[in-house]
Amino acid sequence: MKAQVTLTPAEGKRLIAHCVANMEAVRKAYREGILVVATGTTNAYLVEELTGLELPDKGMFTAGVVTGEAASITVAEGRYKHRVYEGGSMV
Repeated sequence: MKAQVTLTPAEGKRLIAHCVANMEAVRKAYREGILVVATGTTNAYLVEELTGLELPDKGMFTAGVVTGEAASITVAEGRYKHRVYEGGSMV
C-alpha cells in the first residue's frame, strides 16, 4: 500500500515539533536539565508541544521571515524572546 500525504507548512511544523518534543533527550533536558529554545517558526510549535500552552501569535516568535517573494523583519516590540527552561519551568 502506498499513500501520499500533503501537509500545509503549519501542519509540517507541528509534526516536526511534536516529534522533537517527544525525543527522549529533549524530554529529559526539559524535565531534569536546561533546555534553550531559540526563536523560530517551527520552534514556536515546539514550545507549545513542550508546555501544553498556546502561543497566541507564533509569528512573533521569529526575528524575521523569508518567503519566496521577500524577506521581512519582525518588529522588536512584542516579539517573543528565546526561551530557557530548567526543570520544566521557564527561567
